[in-house]
Amino acid sequence: MRHLAMQVAAASPRFVRKEDVSADVIEQESSIAKEQARRENKPEKIWDKIVQGKVQQYYGQFCLMEQDFVKPVEGGKTMKVGQVVDLISKKVGATLIPRRFIRLKVGEED
Repeated sequence: MRHLAMQVAAASPRFVRKEDVSADVIEQESSIAKEQARRENKPEKIWDKIVQGKVQQYYGQFCLMEQDFVKPVEGGKTMKVGQVVDLISKKVGATLIPRRFIRLKVGEED
């Protein structure tokens, strides 16, 4: 639990899992990626792949379970938070499912 709290504090996720991201946010990120590809004169036939990649990057940055875990695990390997939660679940013999978090930041307002 403490390590997950450290992850939230260090990495500032906005969502627990990618399924929690609204369609509006995905649409906005997709349109930004498509516009960037257009401005960079990328071939139109690869725009969909570029958009998919940018959306996956968004998940990796803002979804807790998709983020790289801030602490190295087992021999210094890099793992996603979701993989670490699964690993811990197996070790304790119970399914652990993070459902929500609250992140407080002193000295700033939303």
